[in-house]
Amino acid sequence: MLPLLALASSLVLPTVRSPTARSPLATSRAASPLMSGEPTFYAVYHTFKPRAAKAWWANMKSLNFKDVAKAQHAAGIFGHAFLPSEPEGPILCLWECKEKMSLQEFENFIDGPNSPAGGALINKAFRVLPSGLTPPSAWPTLPKTPAKSTGSFFWVHHSFVDQNAHKSFWEFADQANWADLAAKNRANGVHNHCFLPTGTSHKAPTGTSQRPLARRPTPVSSCHRTIYSASGKPPNP
Repeated sequence: MLPLLALASSLVLPTVRSPTARSPLATSRAASPLMSGEPTFYAVYHTFKPRAAKAWWANMKSLNFKDVAKAQHAAGIFGHAFLPSEPEGPILCLWECKEKMSLQEFENFIDGPNSPAGGALINKAFRVLPSGLTPPSAWPTLPKTPAKSTGSFFWVHHSFVDQNAHKSFWEFADQANWADLAAKNRANGVHNHCFLPTGTSHKAPTGTSQRPLARRPTPVSSCHRTIYSASGKPPNP
């Protein structure tokens, strides 16, 4: 039975709080080869249907996460991160497809009979641009289970403040020294694991064919997600 396939992601974590051209963000990603082409990543924002959460979590207790991870890897759709913010949601998940997969094809999977949603979750899928900062590919080698964090994990939903803000942001992104930025973050006790852009401007699609992820009056921004971890010490001001 595979309705909870995603829950053995390579980043099974504790509860957390809630440019089309290749850039240094893309080249900084670890180079694990795929069988063909670029990896295809999808970020999925899950919310529970009414009164569905309790039974869904109860069903998790019977899962062997290592076996599920192996099944995902063999099926060619692998869950890298499972990030619940509260028992009642929302939940952010990060998926990778071994072969190129369109948004519609991925939505057919995530809403289908082999989905981890199991009919209990409303799923909004967003294709991550190649310029994002994502985990090393799950292929050809199944990722190892990561070490447990000594601090906290946070995922953050970003939107541009207005229809012009994206220009200066992407100029900065293309010129930034990401290794230096990562070193400064770590010195302050935080680390950015993922940067998941799904559009480059306010006109770009935010990924899902359903409703936009963020509740806003007009679609004036693309959406991005980052996944941070924090050590036990507070960051410097």
